[in-house]
Amino acid sequence: MVELEIEQDARFQRRDWIAQRVGWVVLAVIAALGLAGLLGGGGPLSHAEAGDAALHASFDRFVHRHAESELELSVDPGLATDGLLRLRLDRAYAGALGVTPATPEPMATATGGNDLIYTYAVTGQSPVRLRFTIQAGSIGRHHGAIAVGTHAPVRLDQFAYP
Repeated sequence: MVELEIEQDARFQRRDWIAQRVGWVVLAVIAALGLAGLLGGGGPLSHAEAGDAALHASFDRFVHRHAESELELSVDPGLATDGLLRLRLDRAYAGALGVTPATPEPMATATGGNDLIYTYAVTGQSPVRLRFTIQAGSIGRHHGAIAVGTHAPVRLDQFAYP
């Protein structure tokens, strides 16, 4: 009968076992974060809403660089002046996240101080629904604000992943 001489390194095997278990835990945490929506895409924590009944924003809290996302606004027509709704969007936020109006197109676009000003014609008494396209150009946390007239601004806080 032939006997095999196999060396065993118990210390190496123990370290290997620990490394495998740590790897499994890391993969499980990444999967849980993804399912929760913290890595972008769907999930209960990925979507955010801000504002009140007069000025309300709905947006993705986590976005990916160069991937399109939407910012939806609902604006009470009572905030309009002389049939015109002038929406102010923080210019630094709009530049960092590549915010562009999608629907409906504004009548006019202007700059004023640190803001981009979009002007819309308002008819009727139903809330004005506006949709903007976001395509983050830089990675990191981005803060911004949207305001109409003297109404309190709505604060936006998003994070862009690579």
